[in-house]
Amino acid sequence: MSILPEWAPNIHPMLVHFPLAILFFAALMDLLTFFLDKKWWDEKKTAVTYLIGAVAAVVVYFTGGMAADSLDIPKVAYHAVGAHAGWAEWTVWFFGIYAILRIILSALGKFENTRVHVLFFALSFVGLFFLYETGEHGANLVFNYGLGTGNLAKQKVESSPSASTVGFAKDEEGNWSWTIGSNGIQTFYKHFNWLSADTTTNDLRAVTKDSVHYLRFGAGHSIFVTKSKYNDFEFDVDLDVNSLNGDLLLLHHVQDAENYDYMALHTDSSATLGRVRNGSSETIEEGKVNWQSAHHIKFVNSGEHQRGYVDGKLILHGHVEAAPAGGVGLSPKGQGSLLIRKMELSKLTGEEESHDEEGQ
Repeated sequence: MSILPEWAPNIHPMLVHFPLAILFFAALMDLLTFFLDKKWWDEKKTAVTYLIGAVAAVVVYFTGGMAADSLDIPKVAYHAVGAHAGWAEWTVWFFGIYAILRIILSALGKFENTRVHVLFFALSFVGLFFLYETGEHGANLVFNYGLGTGNLAKQKVESSPSASTVGFAKDEEGNWSWTIGSNGIQTFYKHFNWLSADTTTNDLRAVTKDSVHYLRFGAGHSIFVTKSKYNDFEFDVDLDVNSLNGDLLLLHHVQDAENYDYMALHTDSSATLGRVRNGSSETIEEGKVNWQSAHHIKFVNSGEHQRGYVDGKLILHGHVEAAPAGGVGLSPKGQGSLLIRKMELSKLTGEEESHDEEGQ
């Protein structure tokens, strides 16, 4: 039996008001200590209240992260989630440091000096501003997108390319989908570039497996990416990996063959988010997933947030400084072949695309 009400998909919505109430109460009592007799309320009580509020904020911050990772966030809400998390992080850091300083200085009797008290009271408004913005952005997630209520906002289907269209379809906002069809190979070459030095694996073929049409290309060192460049996006791939004996990399923000970010699915069931600069790779985040029978892979880049999904399950969530706009694509490594039925990219912002000379 769950202790959560039906409307709450996780515990985060049940806890968010505690740090709000405690920290605003601490600020109120901080103000009143300028006027109240110390037998009713003193600085040490205020400092302890700030500390309790800071601890509550830390707890709620981490439950918020777990809540976001447990949801299939709508495309339209990724930036709103990131903004809420960003303000929450500022709030946690501010009140964490502020409360510790307050406890130490109170124990040393520094608040007997009115100037010190006034200074710290004024500083509390910085933290309260962070707290207000965190709450404001959290309310936006609830009332505009339905997160935390069990009623997630529906995707703007009308702005996406038609799912029934074969070949390449693109809408006026820059979202596109590619589906294998009679002209699937031709449209693939038109909209994607090869960055591979191993041209023997670039022999594309249309194949049929279990009555489903796929584009087949061999593994090895093949890399293909979009000719257009993107910043924040959701990239979805319907595929069959049963014939692939090796690793699968989903590449993004690709500048060239030695500069890109990636999500890697390895043969040992490990998964990695990473960044390659001048051929040297660094790891951003690691995880585990059994992907050898996967049918759907999704990657989302939203500002400094990178999320990877396999068959609808979040497997990786990393944070890294945003990279410059670049191409998006795939790279199967090893032996065998990769079968792709459909690829779809949805932009999360209204930024303009960049194109090379062969782009559109």
